[in-house]
Amino acid sequence: GLVGAGGLARWAHPEFGLLSPAAFLDLALVSESSVPFALKMIDHAARMIRRLVDLGQPIPIAANIAMGTLRDGHFAAALLDTLARHGVSPELLVLELTESDPLWPNPIVLSGLQSLVDAGVRLSIDDFGTGHSTLDRLRSIKVHELKIDRSFVAGMVDDELQCEIVRSIVGLAQ
Repeated sequence: GLVGAGGLARWAHPEFGLLSPAAFLDLALVSESSVPFALKMIDHAARMIRRLVDLGQPIPIAANIAMGTLRDGHFAAALLDTLARHGVSPELLVLELTESDPLWPNPIVLSGLQSLVDAGVRLSIDDFGTGHSTLDRLRSIKVHELKIDRSFVAGMVDDELQCEIVRSIVGLAQ
């Protein structure tokens, strides 16, 4: 059966039509609007989770956030308030973080992440295997899932080394 889902932002641009996240996400995540943007995405995810729960399908929904949003000391509390406003259990939200985000070691960011994990929010590392200090980052906070980068998975059927790397990552995750 279905074990989870994820959402991707799209921008209905008045001149260029429907744009994928690749066209605007990097800019949105480094601008002053990164926190409001992230909270809007969390609000959409919470509404979808609420609909699924009401249909008897409590399926976790994943939402990508940039570590930079957690530099805002109010982001974690605002995220939890958004979930509470929709009557959504924190365990049904999965936050996807990219492994290569340079803010991993930032104590303020890690404190915000820890408060979310303590409340029950699940953490997922996206593009796993492409960043620096992977094992150190896994040690710094409880991570619930690793999403192995597609560059390893795509060729694993034909490449024994890639297959062994994927097996090793799965073993590490377990």
